[in-house]
Amino acid sequence: MATSCSTHDVFALGDGFRGLLRGLFSRELYHKSAYQQFSQSREIAIRRAIKDNLRDPTLGPKTLCRMIGVSRAVLYRMFDEDGGVQRAIQKQRLECARKELARSEPTRGAIARIAAYWTYYDQAHFSRLFREEFGIRPSDAIGSELLPLRHQEDQRREGDKSKIFVKPLIDLYKSV
Repeated sequence: MATSCSTHDVFALGDGFRGLLRGLFSRELYHKSAYQQFSQSREIAIRRAIKDNLRDPTLGPKTLCRMIGVSRAVLYRMFDEDGGVQRAIQKQRLECARKELARSEPTRGAIARIAAYWTYYDQAHFSRLFREEFGIRPSDAIGSELLPLRHQEDQRREGDKSKIFVKPLIDLYKSV
């Protein structure tokens, strides 16, 4: 299976490989800087692969091991602080979904569409994970970046009144 790499990935892997070769030829395989450089390059490549393939529903430890050519033990050790490989992938998907929800207009089916786009095909499961991660419901996040703009528009229309009425998101769903 051929995988595509960005120029940055190629250079990072090249730097790591050069560091590994330098360590082998100088008989300093366990030289801290050469090993750290190799490990850092490998981690950059893995994190880049995750970022580039977030929308792939099969993305997981097995896929990453095949793509990058690392063992499961190395992969799991690398993501130990993140709560595991699958958890790191989930957090990135949820963050991308949150950003997209915040930029989206609150229209009927927007949450389901965005959840499915980020490989969450069960909206209830997506909502539960979203609440656990961010402490709010997806319906509270949708259009949140647009609210300050609406607030400013309402202020211009209403003058400088101290209380500005911003239509709740739930009402926006009913009007569509």
